[in-house]
Amino acid sequence: MSDVAKILKDVGKLIDKNGCIKTTHAEESKRIEAEIGVKIKNIQELIIAGKTSGDRLEDFLLVCTGKISKTLLKAYRELEGMFSGKKGELILVISRMREEHGPIVKYLGVHGCNGILDRNSKIYKFKERFVLGILSDEKILFNLKEKTCVFPTDGKHVIWEDKCPKIDKHKSSYWPDLTFANVFSPPHAVLAMSQSVPVDLGHPLWERGTLPVLEVIVGSRSVSDFFTKTMGAEYIPAYFQALRALDYTMQDVDLMKYRNDRLDQLANNIAGSVFETLHLDEQIAHIKELRRLEGVQVQEQSTRELKQEHSNQIYFVLAQLKQAESLGISAEEVLTKAKNNSTLKIESFFESLVEQLQAK
Repeated sequence: MSDVAKILKDVGKLIDKNGCIKTTHAEESKRIEAEIGVKIKNIQELIIAGKTSGDRLEDFLLVCTGKISKTLLKAYRELEGMFSGKKGELILVISRMREEHGPIVKYLGVHGCNGILDRNSKIYKFKERFVLGILSDEKILFNLKEKTCVFPTDGKHVIWEDKCPKIDKHKSSYWPDLTFANVFSPPHAVLAMSQSVPVDLGHPLWERGTLPVLEVIVGSRSVSDFFTKTMGAEYIPAYFQALRALDYTMQDVDLMKYRNDRLDQLANNIAGSVFETLHLDEQIAHIKELRRLEGVQVQEQSTRELKQEHSNQIYFVLAQLKQAESLGISAEEVLTKAKNNSTLKIESFFESLVEQLQAK
């Protein structure tokens, strides 16, 4: 039996003894409680110094709380059990909250009538934060000195919020902890997995009413299914970008179908824009020809408007290419697809377009 285990056994006996005399011998009870406190502190110091009770999860709880909560211990065991056999696979942590946006003063009532709500009424916005990483180990890592728990990702994790495709790639070796906006502190952060938050109407899962404050999904197949089958198309672009940022190749039928469908859509959009641009070129050329004819007056404004629309079409193509890039589709691939989808003989235009894009 280890030193920590021996002291724990002594603490258990003292707790039992104190329970018997607490209501009848107040002074003796205080002395026993003080002795328990000293022994717990001794246990914490031993564990931080490298000793163990024989159970790493119990060690963490003892250092953080001075006791072993059955509820917390069960939650951590279940969480860590999800990692078994998943080293090298994706792990997704979703944190959710309702953010207060201030008081409501006016609102639009029924049939357009203005109404007034109590100034104490609040506006709330549902927010989600996604953290995607690659597991480099099958265990939660505990920093006993700092009293924090982290998931091992060896610096390979990215963060984004809601449907926003802006990816924040972090260089640190591990996620800072299991908290969202520091609302839940270890070791109690894990309990957020059993707590819920109301969902806004516009969310894909709003019909469920509530969602977990903290959700952990482990395994590449499960993570991919979450985005492609549970959340839907609006959330997939950010997921694609996250996979690219992680340099992680995911062979998934649903993902590839979405990619190819979007490729067709973007290519068709570009082909349509090219057709419109060619038409604008013809109009501009026609105006230039008219100007060369003596006595023909052409409004300068018409020419400017046509040139502006021409520029708009080019910027539209750039926007389509940027969307393609977010899905890992190269400009060359989408332009080739657009050219093949077009019934016009416009190869020379595409060559010119590529030069313009490179110049921009």
